[in-house]
This record gives sequence, structure tokens and C-alpha cells, in this order.
Amino acid sequence: MDVQKNNKSGFTIVELVISMIVIGILATIMFISYGGIIKKVATENLKSDLLNASNKLAKFKATYGVYPVTISCSIPDSKNNLCIKGTTSDTTFTYNVNTAVSPDKFGLTAAKGNDADLSYRTADGSEPIACPSGYIVVPGSKTYGTSNFCVMKYEAKHGSSDIPVSTALSYPWVGLVWNDAVAFSERSCSGCHLVSEAEWMTIAQNLIKIPSNWSGGVVGNGYMFRGHSDGDPNAALESSADDLSYYNTNQSSGDQRRTMTLSNGEVIWDLAGNVNERTSGLIVGSQPGITGESSFGFKEWANVNNGIIPQVNPYPANAFSAAASWTAHDQGIGGLYSNAGASVSGTRSVYRGGRWDINVLTSDGGIFFLNADGTRSSGGSDSIGFRVTR
Repeated sequence: MDVQKNNKSGFTIVELVISMIVIGILATIMFISYGGIIKKVATENLKSDLLNASNKLAKFKATYGVYPVTISCSIPDSKNNLCIKGTTSDTTFTYNVNTAVSPDKFGLTAAKGNDADLSYRTADGSEPIACPSGYIVVPGSKTYGTSNFCVMKYEAKHGSSDIPVSTALSYPWVGLVWNDAVAFSERSCSGCHLVSEAEWMTIAQNLIKIPSNWSGGVVGNGYMFRGHSDGDPNAALESSADDLSYYNTNQSSGDQRRTMTLSNGEVIWDLAGNVNERTSGLIVGSQPGITGESSFGFKEWANVNNGIIPQVNPYPANAFSAAASWTAHDQGIGGLYSNAGASVSGTRSVYRGGRWDINVLTSDGGIFFLNADGTRSSGGSDSIGFRVTR
């Protein structure tokens, strides 16, 4: 009688290891794909929430003639309040309407939790744009080749883990060297970066055309507001609610107003005062200035005559046709601090705006002010901060 052997085959160790690796790779791919789908759904929900909210706000305005003061769901709807809810319970809204300056325009941000990359904003019902909390929307400029982008409403503040945040609370984050300002800005969110020269000029170009940013209430009449720049108090300041535009300046009127309004109704703080702000711009070699000068000094843009301009032309005439006749002394637009005789081999980082300790040199400050006397390695002590865009 033949006895047959029962030959049973199994997996070898090598085959098992390979199988486990393949399963792991497939699981990782599925996890990544699933995460991407979840994020895409959350993004579409936020955009839909903003569209629905904008429609509700439009209906409210058609009924009452104004936008609501608040959008709280913890109190009944009224002539001042409209409950706005999101698709999911973890959607939060940040709403503002500037009743004093632009009551016909509103800003609204919808965010999912605290995720900076899942936060969208609409300004006056415009197409939603990905803006982290505390950022506002800036209309793009054909002059400077920019599309709509987001910018910090306030000067950058020092957040946890060295992440810059845009909030009215606390004091500006100052003293960073140029390289660190660039690096920390990129930590703020995906696609975030230190404000560029083109972006700064886009903001300035927009602001200079708005009558409410001028003391006379008409473009070119009087001066543009310069913010905290007289050394009283002798320090940089915190920010506050938009209707407290002279917050902590020891003034209630005059040139120290700290807020300006964009064409879409968005309010920006301290662009022309409080602390100078670094941009990503660099001047390599010769600087714009006055022919024959051999040291750094302040000058009006109209007097610059050596034919040299930075990569992005900061001359106000480039931003608005009538600006060629305006001066920092009278119109508060800000001038140029440079040295046409600076070494052609030198590289300078620039900063803009104005600062709290200008004192008698108030004419330096303004939205077009450019200081070309910075270096990438100088921190600027307590008078140079920065702002982040996306």
C-alpha cells in the first residue's frame, strides 16, 4: 500500500514581509487620498457657507437698508442681528462691517476650527479666497501684476512656536533680521510669505484713491492719515476695534489715525505708522536718490533724479496719476530715505510705512515711505516689524 506524502506549501518569511510592505503602502495611499478628499469637502463647504451667508446678508440689507451689526446665533434675529450658521458645527465666522466709513460693504471669514489652511474670506460678497484668520482681502492691481490676495489686517504679532499671527491683541513682533522675517512668515500657513514690494504697492495704490483715507474727505485734499508716529506715547501700540481708530495715541482726531479703508471696505491697521515693516524687497547696488549725494537722507519722491528705481517702482505717480505733485510734508504719503552714492556692490533690504518714534521727522512716514538703509543682518530693534501675505 502506497503512502502518499501530504505536501502543504506556505508563505516564506520574505513573502510575508513583502506582503506587509505592499499593504502598508496601499494603506498610506488610501489614507493620503482620504485626507485629501476630506480637505476638499471641507474647502467646498466653507466656500458654500460664505456664498449662502453673503446671500442672507444681501437679503437682510434689502429688507432693512443696512447690514446687520452682528451675526450671532445666541440672540434672536432683529434689525441689528442675523444668525449665520455653517454647514458643520465646527465652522466659525468672523464678521465686520464698518458702519462709520463703508456701511455698504462687509467682510466675512469662515474657518474650520483653528486650521489656517481651511479658512476662507469674502469681502463685500466677492469670490471666496483662502485667507487665514485675521487676514483681509486686497483687490489685485494691473499696475503691479497682482491678483486678489490676503494680507494681515494688523502688523504681525508673535504667536506660539514662532508663528506670526494677525490679531489686535499684543504688540508688534519687532527686531527680526530679514532672513528670519522671511522664514517665520512662511510658517504662518501654506502659501504664506513676507509681503512683497508689489503687494505693498498694490495696497498703497488702492488706499490712496479712497476719500476716507484723506483728512479732507476728498482724494488729494489735506493729508493721508499716518498713524502713531509722534512718539507720544513713546512705544509701539496694540490695536483695537475698527471704530477705535485713534486707539492709545492720546489723540481723538488729526493725522495719527491708525486705520485706513480699502476699496472693498476692508480695514487695515498701522500701514503708515506704529512700526516700520520689512518687505521681501532687496536693492542690489545703486540706489534711487539725488545725483551727487554721498550719505543717507530723506527726500521727496518728486526730487529723485538719478534715474535708478527699485525692482518695483515705488514712485507715487506709478500708483495714481495725480500723485506726482503730492509731497510727504504736506500730503503725508511718505518719501524716500536713501543714498544715491551707496556702494554698487552693496545689498540693502527695505522697509516701509512709518514708526512710532519719528517725532519731529513726521514727514518721513506714510504708505509710500521706503527706507533703503536696512541690511539683511540688522534687526531694527523695537521699531521694525513685518506683515504676512498669502
